[in-house]
Amino acid sequence: MKNQKSLPSLSAAQTGGAVYSAGTLAILAVSFFLGILIAVLRQNGRLDENYAATEWWIYLSFLLSPISYATVLAVLFFKTKTKWKTVYRGTKGRYFFYAVLLQFGLFSLSRLNEFFLAFLQNIGFTQVNTQVSVPSLEGWRILPAMLVIAVLPAILEETVFRGVLLGSLKQFGGVFSVLVCGALFALFHQNPAQTIYQFACGCAFALVAYKSGSILPTILSHFLNNALVLLLEKYALSLSSAFFVCSAVALVLALALLLFDKGQERPSSEKEGSKKDFFLYALPGIAVCALIWIAGLFGI
Repeated sequence: MKNQKSLPSLSAAQTGGAVYSAGTLAILAVSFFLGILIAVLRQNGRLDENYAATEWWIYLSFLLSPISYATVLAVLFFKTKTKWKTVYRGTKGRYFFYAVLLQFGLFSLSRLNEFFLAFLQNIGFTQVNTQVSVPSLEGWRILPAMLVIAVLPAILEETVFRGVLLGSLKQFGGVFSVLVCGALFALFHQNPAQTIYQFACGCAFALVAYKSGSILPTILSHFLNNALVLLLEKYALSLSSAFFVCSAVALVLALALLLFDKGQERPSSEKEGSKKDFFLYALPGIAVCALIWIAGLFGI
């Protein structure tokens, strides 16, 4: 048997940037070809004009990102020297507690979306769309919705952002890697109204992963965030002022515990690539996300 061909060897910095770009461009490509398919089906009368409100379309829209990231990660793990065991390593139990406490605390920042949206509207951007359609959550249907909206994004997004990206940035120091990882996470979501909150979540998850040396606690935290949003939607619940006060206290406590924690892993003193390498390879993904983010301001 012939040896399996592998991709050209890249430094850690180049790999991190390339994965960000590849994931973003993969989503764009899948969306483009899906758009063509939809147009053809509508032209032939095989698709109703109200297809966007159907269950299958809503599920498909949520699956575009996980499918694209799963494909990119499969190439990364099977065609390069990157080992999945280095991404999904274990850690101390206290970091799972920190992650859950931090996630509870992050809900105190959820109103940042409202403030940022008001700011955007005050400077003239009145077409910002904040509506996100979710599939039916009635009865057993909560299970597939939870899988597609909470489980898959938690695993795949954490693997990409706090696994591969953060792993490639650790060599440049904690503050730099956490802030860059958080910024790219917020930009990836391409939703102007949620930018500040997504940045806070991205930095918080990155801090947990940086200190623990593992993405397992952040997968749990990410899942809990999305799952709670679904449950609030299902049962039409609203969070009380007391909840937000307790959440704010939890946020301060979690950050204090993490900042004073010595951490499980230290970045290697050996540089694998440079910051320039990372941003050069990440530039295509950053450019695409930035253009879509700007288009979102104008409701395009």
